[in-house]
Amino acid sequence: GAPPFVSPAGGGGSRNSVIQNSILLGVGVILSAIATGLLARQQLKIQGILQVQMDRVEKTKRAVAAFVPRFFLNKMGYTSITHVAAGDSREVALTMIFSDIRAFTTVAEGMTNRALFDWVQGFFKLMTTIIEGHHGNINQFIGDALFALFSTANDGVVCAVEMQAKTQQLNLQRLCVEGIKVPLDIGVGIHHDVLSLGILGDERRHTCTALSASVNLASRLEGLTKQLGCKIIASEAVVSQLSAAQANELRMRRVGAVVVKGSSAAVVVHDVFHADARELQLYKAETKEAFEALAEACLRHEPSAAVQQLLKAELRAAAAAAA
Repeated sequence: GAPPFVSPAGGGGSRNSVIQNSILLGVGVILSAIATGLLARQQLKIQGILQVQMDRVEKTKRAVAAFVPRFFLNKMGYTSITHVAAGDSREVALTMIFSDIRAFTTVAEGMTNRALFDWVQGFFKLMTTIIEGHHGNINQFIGDALFALFSTANDGVVCAVEMQAKTQQLNLQRLCVEGIKVPLDIGVGIHHDVLSLGILGDERRHTCTALSASVNLASRLEGLTKQLGCKIIASEAVVSQLSAAQANELRMRRVGAVVVKGSSAAVVVHDVFHADARELQLYKAETKEAFEALAEACLRHEPSAAVQQLLKAELRAAAAAAA
């Protein structure tokens, strides 16, 4: 009935084995934790590298988009910028805006080259925001002028009105804050027609562009704003694209058929006076029917530059009467 004898040496060996196993297990856990930590740090490092690469790719995409806008890709039918190839073209009906800073030399007087560049950059940045806000796209900056494209005529006309309104606000800021008394003035010509959108150049250097005689016409209409004393001139092609509701919301009057510089054919144009000074808007609205009848009669009798000067004098008289 007595318990079996267990030698002290034998019991110590068993305990030592347990201790050794525990130590080994602990060491294994520690090594595993270290390995896990190293792996986690390695994963974080890899994730960081991947994030940097993704940020670079996104930055590159944004930079490329500045030269090949989404608007252009959509109109060309591209699903990816990698599909763009020199020589591709497509005919698309679009509304064009050509805008130019009037008396730019006078505005630039006294500025250093750097100050002038920064000022033009700031102004174009403001205009770009307005244009993109109306679903348009800047196709080209040309010195102190810009050329923009819109899918619809209404977007183009409403955008032109806001461009003029913002320019007037900028003049008030320049006067009140900066003490600059010389007002900034822009003219806007708007036309609607089928253009050839395409990629000119080769694999080494190419650019997105819009080609058509209509592009030059939009520029000529902007030039006509100076001759007629208007802020915005839109062609009949633009006005005919507006719905009745859209046309009723815009203040404009028909000037008639005029011959623009560089063309032998007459084009019917409209004075969009929605952005004129309020008093001048009221005057033009009240005399709209009489003016349109007079302008049509004059132009039918003599569609020449002399008639354009007559209309310009009429507009100046209207402005003086409203002042």
